[in-house]
Amino acid sequence: MRRNLWYTPIMMRNKICLKSPVVLLKMRGKPCVSWQGARLLWRLGRVGLLALSVGLLFALGACGGGADNAPNTVSMDQAEFHLSALTVRAGETVHFVNPANGDPHALCIGKENQCAPQSGAPEQLNTTTPVATNPGDTLDIVFPTAGTYIVICTLHPGMQVTITVQ
Repeated sequence: MRRNLWYTPIMMRNKICLKSPVVLLKMRGKPCVSWQGARLLWRLGRVGLLALSVGLLFALGACGGGADNAPNTVSMDQAEFHLSALTVRAGETVHFVNPANGDPHALCIGKENQCAPQSGAPEQLNTTTPVATNPGDTLDIVFPTAGTYIVICTLHPGMQVTITVQ
């Protein structure tokens, strides 16, 4: 049986440290693992360790990176919001994210595809003229007053999100 020279285990204080054939790694740092972890590394070998690392990178990449995962974020698609409703506390900021591959949008407080200013709504969206967002833009809006507000896109009929402020 040929021994794998890449990982040479060294016992040290109930932990196993791994020694490279070129450089002896620090004995008191991260290269030391419990004997169970070392046994797994020994069985996997270089190819298995590489596969495990790549798998972890993909798994971690799938967990994050999306704008919808951030708190108080409403992402926009071609002609729709990714959320239909969002609840926030008074004074919190809502982030309207238009992805780089999205369409232009025109946002305001309104109903039936028309801007309709409403008492207590954020000033930036509480106008008769919608706020334009282009692909790649993020619009940060503070909702200061408790109430229920409907944010619409005047360019895309039916595109709306209800923001409830408590």
